[in-house]
Amino acid sequence: VRIVLEEKRLPYRKVEVDLANPPGELLERNPAGTVPVLEHGDLVLRESAIITQYLDEEFPYAPVLTPSN
Repeated sequence: VRIVLEEKRLPYRKVEVDLANPPGELLERNPAGTVPVLEHGDLVLRESAIITQYLDEEFPYAPVLTPSN
């Protein structure tokens, strides 16, 4: 996900977390306590493949990083 954000030159805020002791902020967004989590407005996405597809659809300018089919 970080690579996609960098390739598309999208601004983002990276938050480092201790997965052995996930903070409440992470658990509010993803009760499973896993990463990555992308929060964009009111939308919260929790899986790398879904986040990557969303970023390509939401920000379709070059480079497109997911296959069209």
